[in-house]
Amino acid sequence: MDFLKDFLPSWLPPWAAAAAVGAVIAFWNRLREMVTRLSTHLVDIVKVDADLAAECLTHFGKAANTSRFGGRSYMVLSRFVRSKARQTWILSRWIDKDGRMTFWVPYKGWKVPLWVDRGKEGNQMTFRFLRGTLDFEALLKGIVERVNLRKENRYRIIRVGGAGQARGGNDGSKPGRPTSDGNSFTDRPATSFYLTESPDDIGEPKSQGGPEDLWLHTDVRHILEDARQWFRNRGWYQEHRLPWRRGYLAHGVPGTGKTSLARAIGIDLDIPVYAVDLQSLTNSELTDAFTEARQNAPCMILIEDLDSVYRCRTAVQPNVQLGTPPSFDHLLNQIQGVGSNDGLLTFLTTNHLETVDFALGGPCRQGADGQLEVGEVTPRPGRVDRVLHTPNSIDQEGRLFLARRMLPEAEAQVISIRCDGMTPAQFQEELLRRAQELL
Repeated sequence: MDFLKDFLPSWLPPWAAAAAVGAVIAFWNRLREMVTRLSTHLVDIVKVDADLAAECLTHFGKAANTSRFGGRSYMVLSRFVRSKARQTWILSRWIDKDGRMTFWVPYKGWKVPLWVDRGKEGNQMTFRFLRGTLDFEALLKGIVERVNLRKENRYRIIRVGGAGQARGGNDGSKPGRPTSDGNSFTDRPATSFYLTESPDDIGEPKSQGGPEDLWLHTDVRHILEDARQWFRNRGWYQEHRLPWRRGYLAHGVPGTGKTSLARAIGIDLDIPVYAVDLQSLTNSELTDAFTEARQNAPCMILIEDLDSVYRCRTAVQPNVQLGTPPSFDHLLNQIQGVGSNDGLLTFLTTNHLETVDFALGGPCRQGADGQLEVGEVTPRPGRVDRVLHTPNSIDQEGRLFLARRMLPEAEAQVISIRCDGMTPAQFQEELLRRAQELL
């Protein structure tokens, strides 16, 4: 305690000074504890996870005034606005990592403060308010009810790219995550709220490409009906303790409508479609993609061109950055593993069925000597319940159906006869060319 001599009066012993400092520290800690306890009686604290936080911010952004004090952060998001029928910039206010925001909420003719802090982990947020001024649980229930009504229009395409891509999605998202700003169906970061548009007016355009817009071959229509039956019989699956999941493998030459069928099913069932770029993912990124899909179930997992990723169980071409795509065993485990995949509709496509492993409904098997063998196509219930061949060409009835939508009757009759043998994609292009000539 000799160092205290330089700062203390000569008449004050060092031990007395040390005792005084200790008393002040003890008193301060006691005082701080008392203030903390008192604040818990005066201030209510609620922690809210990412999706619900976004909806809470949107609610208070409409129903309350924001404080003019403190820093503000703004951003613009490019989104499709249904009422305007086009993509527009939407002004949003957001809370950055260290940010806070204060809302002044109406309460019995007064304005009471609501303090919002962004959590340190993920996008969890903390709401603080004077105890007794807000029934926060009732407010949350109302928000959930409104969001559930909004989710009646759930169809959208979510592109999942991994670290093997040269860059993230064209909306600025990071590799390894679905190309979306957030997990909620309003497509925005969980720590922001729109200032210029309503979330109910944001979303995918009323898309064409549903079953009514396509000519579906008989076998293709059977798959659509199978998907419909699976989707509407969720209760039956649960009653009989069966996993509520379905899997399809569509094969055929390019341009025969495999992707169009997947899209049509997504639109018809009104479910999100996770379009997975399998070649660019690691094992952990594939796990993340399926985890998010399960959280948003019911939804579709779409994996296209399986033959470009695996030949039987072997990677066709190592990824330039990663070395290999996810291991085949890991893919199987995600499609049908120990975890519950209730609500997942897996849709696989390939141009070369002979390269698809039998574990995914294909005919390819690897013998004991390592040589590949081609056997019979056998669906694997639980992973691939139906295997569908999309016809190489569209028939006369289908050509006439599509042609009548774009051309006069006489022209439709002529082109439907002249284009015999074309794939649906080739015939579509021919229709567009002829329709433009007649403009």
